[in-house]
Amino acid sequence: MNILDNFAEIKKLDSSNMLVSIDLLSKQIEQAWVEVKQVDIPADYKKVKKVVVNGMGGSGLGTHIIQSIYFKKLKIPLGNIHSYDLPGMVDKDTLYILSSYSGNTE
Repeated sequence: MNILDNFAEIKKLDSSNMLVSIDLLSKQIEQAWVEVKQVDIPADYKKVKKVVVNGMGGSGLGTHIIQSIYFKKLKIPLGNIHSYDLPGMVDKDTLYILSSYSGNTE
């Protein structure tokens, strides 16, 4: 039997419970979709010329998913930064989003 088919062995090796996180990802995406439809976006945000998301580690994953799925439909640049520093491309016409899942980001 392949170790990937043996959940008992995976659990022994999976000290951070990543298998459960992966299993729940589709539900989290569905919930995010429901919640984002309820957000009232201010009219000023329509003037944005680019979007930059700063997310360390897994906190930047959502941006990668959006870039992969909507690459051909994106009308403005969508950047994903993994840094403690503000990138030089951020200006008054940029929507800059800081993303932290854990809440422990410095």
